Amino acid sequence: MKYEVGDMVKVRSDLELDRRYYNETGEHDSFVDSMAAFRGKNVVIEKITGSGKYNIAGDLMNWTDEMFEGLAKEEGKMFASALMELARKEPQKYKGKRYKVTDTLCDRTGRVYKTARVKNGELECDEPPFFYAHINSRTILEEIPQPVSFMEAATQWNRIKHESWGEYVTVENAMRMIGHMHPGTIHEIVKDNRWFIEG
Repeated sequence: MKYEVGDMVKVRSDLELDRRYYNETGEHDSFVDSMAAFRGKNVVIEKITGSGKYNIAGDLMNWTDEMFEGLAKEEGKMFASALMELARKEPQKYKGKRYKVTDTLCDRTGRVYKTARVKNGELECDEPPFFYAHINSRTILEEIPQPVSFMEAATQWNRIKHESWGEYVTVENAMRMIGHMHPGTIHEIVKDNRWFIEG
């Protein structure tokens, strides 16, 4: 089985009516009219049938592996298993990234951690003594933005902010705000690496 009861998965947006879609085991089912409203949506697996198909919350039809894109990411949050899958495919892109744990995450001693980071293809608790974290497919993580230099932040289309500011602003407004500061402060705020890019 590719998914477990309780997993949040994303329904493919390109599913075609009356076409058969398969499971890893070769079992299949057709995508029909009553399922169309779920295209592109995040849904929760509610039950696994005897033939290895899935029932999702809010629908009585049978769903198969091919009907889903994979574990879902919702509102900036991601299932830990989905993150590990991505980190294995692109290790350099995810190495060292930090995540806020919005669901329980414990090490072997049973301690609960609030943050974790990706290291050597695993999730490591982001505070001493840095034990590798026990996760399951339903452990939910939310990426913690990484600080960058002013030059990197200023070249983005997104809004930016300095660590000492309360909210994100456009690059143009950031330049205005910096321009009104004391020359010494301008030098300090521009040279440090405590800038964040929104989204």
